[in-house]
Amino acid sequence: MKLMIVESPNKVKKIKGYLGDGWRVSASVGHIRDLPDKEMGVEPPDFKPKYVVSPDKKKVVSDLKSLASGASEVYLATDPDREGEAIAFHLKMCLGLTNPKRVTFTEITKSAISKALQNTRMIDDNLVSAQESRRVLDRIVGYHISPLLSQQAGIPLSAGRVQSPAVKLTVLREREIREFRKRNYYVVEIHLANGLTATLDAKGWCEDGKHIFDKAVAEAIAKANRVVVSKSIVEEKEAKPRAPFTTSTLQQAASSILKFTPANTMKYAQALFEQGAISYHRTDTPNLSEDAFYLVKEFLTSIGKDTQQTQLKWATKESAQEAHEAIRPTDPADENCGETEQQRKLYQLIRERTLASVMPPAVDIVTSIEFTTVDEITAGEVVSQAKFTVSGKVQKYPGWRVIAEIEKPGSNDNELPATAEEDEEFDVETNLLTKSTEPPSRFTEATLIKALEKLGIGRPSTYASIMENIKSRGYIIIGDGKKKSDNKIRPTETGEMIVDALDAMTFMNLDYTRILESHLDKIAAGQSNYFQLVRSVYSSITNEAKNIKIDSLVETAACPQCGKAVKRLKSKKKGVGHFWVHMEEEHGCEDFLDDDNGIPVYREKYDSPVTDCPGCGNEIKRLKKKDTDDEYFWVHTNEKHAKNCVKFIKDEDGLPVVIKDQSRECPGCGKPVIRRYSQAKEFHFWVHQTQSHEKGCHKFINDADGRPVIEQGA
Repeated sequence: MKLMIVESPNKVKKIKGYLGDGWRVSASVGHIRDLPDKEMGVEPPDFKPKYVVSPDKKKVVSDLKSLASGASEVYLATDPDREGEAIAFHLKMCLGLTNPKRVTFTEITKSAISKALQNTRMIDDNLVSAQESRRVLDRIVGYHISPLLSQQAGIPLSAGRVQSPAVKLTVLREREIREFRKRNYYVVEIHLANGLTATLDAKGWCEDGKHIFDKAVAEAIAKANRVVVSKSIVEEKEAKPRAPFTTSTLQQAASSILKFTPANTMKYAQALFEQGAISYHRTDTPNLSEDAFYLVKEFLTSIGKDTQQTQLKWATKESAQEAHEAIRPTDPADENCGETEQQRKLYQLIRERTLASVMPPAVDIVTSIEFTTVDEITAGEVVSQAKFTVSGKVQKYPGWRVIAEIEKPGSNDNELPATAEEDEEFDVETNLLTKSTEPPSRFTEATLIKALEKLGIGRPSTYASIMENIKSRGYIIIGDGKKKSDNKIRPTETGEMIVDALDAMTFMNLDYTRILESHLDKIAAGQSNYFQLVRSVYSSITNEAKNIKIDSLVETAACPQCGKAVKRLKSKKKGVGHFWVHMEEEHGCEDFLDDDNGIPVYREKYDSPVTDCPGCGNEIKRLKKKDTDDEYFWVHTNEKHAKNCVKFIKDEDGLPVVIKDQSRECPGCGKPVIRRYSQAKEFHFWVHQTQSHEKGCHKFINDADGRPVIEQGA
């Protein structure tokens, strides 16, 4: 028996179906071991990582060991990227494998898996080292910086090698917007009798070549009354289709068009990959493989669509890590894959982009006309002829645009009302327009991802988790809370304070993150090593940490009992809200105070009496109802005992009362039903008091906290 180990259990059934008899397929369910939770797990001088098996993966490891011990060969088919290579390495170490075969495939199809099995290899130690370096660098930053921030701020805060520069981008943009001051500028248009309107080319007339802020300059140009055609060009221009999706561009398009968060996009893409519907969705490459190109080309030809004669290629970023092809459907003929509506929408977006990328470029006929004033114009120190331009286009051949329905092709035809030949002269009327400069736009999740990618901060496969981290920790918010359609990112006050506190840290330099990523690439290529990089970063982090300064972010007040300082904290328990604790550990007062709309309050503790439950005989305790002075109820001291009895027990004059055979109206027919308990299955249920009433209703009715309920559709 041969054993193949994959990452996700959702792949197991499909892959087993392709492999057939003689194979077992099992899953590691992601990473099986990591650095320890309660210590840094890596220390100088050797910086050797200390790995521990994750508590929730001990049974997985035990089961895999058992399967591996009985296997003739073990194939490690974790994902085809650095994370997948690291998981394969940890499986080898934890399972005690001596010579496992490493296989990778970028789509879950029979042909791809067969091809992978014919091209097994050893685990790539360089890729493993690159992933290990990234993990250790993130741990060093987190463990050295986050506690310092939290201690000074008085509340839990975190810093990250990638997340903090991402927050910084939003802070810098927000401050640009705050500092922006609107300015009027002037635009000059000329109007010809034949219907053409051309706009002044501002180059040479102002400092930035775009905005004329001096009204006198614009007025001088607006005195022009005659122009000559200095250029008149009619040419065909090709408009290439968009490149097939990379991880980053898929997240951007899904955010803009489908309004998916990056995290959801990756979740839906993962599901589509595991279903065998698309190729691997973590990739930096915007090109299809040659085989995939001809597969799509053949399909397009079969449905009567034009295709490229020679495959178009798109430039791959220098920093690209994952060398496998772009994201595409495994079978272009499948129009509708996915198990949910969201998955189907994402699949259709991927499919449309893929099909379009194999079709020919569109062709537009573009007309560009330049007019020059006959006379020179004097404006301040500038003496020159002014130039005005106008252009229009008409589509000659649609090419890939014929199938672009989800991603609209862009601007429509803009045919000029007339043409003009070179050297023709025209009398003109001028129009002076006043416009205002606009502040820079806030980032959306799509544009922030684009900026991160452009700056080389993080990797496409990490963008979704970066976004979720900085949102969940309250460092950014999406929208202003007023308009549901507002998808603009705003940094919070906490986010801004963290960015300011970390200003002196080298890792906050936007160029530094890009340089660090290139070092990781060198490690992956075997051109550098783990120790050199980690030692260097550790040294800078520990030396610079003393420069961190952040104001306290905690709300404080005086204790209503002892007068000492207390601080307000948010409870981690769902629905509990806030509470107050003393700032000093030794205070000699109450450990916890209630919160009443931001004010600490002391409520006298109620000493719960205990007794035996009249229903089951187990111990129960009396509790006071929240926000009341004289209403009580009883619960079992051990919650497990409530299963065989009643969850909430009525209080009558300080005594618990369990009403047996509670009678209520049936929610289905309105007839009386009584509550029963199943000893065998350990749960409550309801039955009709009169058996004949079951006809046309339900024989057994579910119980929800002492009430009969009939689920919809039951």
